[in-house]
Amino acid sequence: NQSLFGDHNQVTQSQGAASTEEQLTKEQVIELLAELEQLVQRTELPEDIKEEASMYLGAAKKATAKEEPKKETALANLESVAETLEVDADNHFWNQAKPIISNVAGWLGAASGSFLLAL
Repeated sequence: NQSLFGDHNQVTQSQGAASTEEQLTKEQVIELLAELEQLVQRTELPEDIKEEASMYLGAAKKATAKEEPKKETALANLESVAETLEVDADNHFWNQAKPIISNVAGWLGAASGSFLLAL
């Protein structure tokens, strides 16, 4: 934020919105992971793929729910979810899952070159 004063004039300038990382709370991230898990269960995928994705999502939720979230662990599990589903999921699923994965990955601190942010 910048302000300029002089001769009874005032100009105030603000920089853009806060990043996703700052906007989401830990509870919202856990809710997004649960939403993604429900989406996986509703999607027509082989049972073994659903089970594997659910296992990784469960681990990501547990790591995030810690008093001091284990973001690196959660991020690694989220990457495993995305890699597991990317091969077998249809476009309709990805159109719903990508925004969730990207938001959670941003909160978890995924690097800008991350596989998850490139989805």
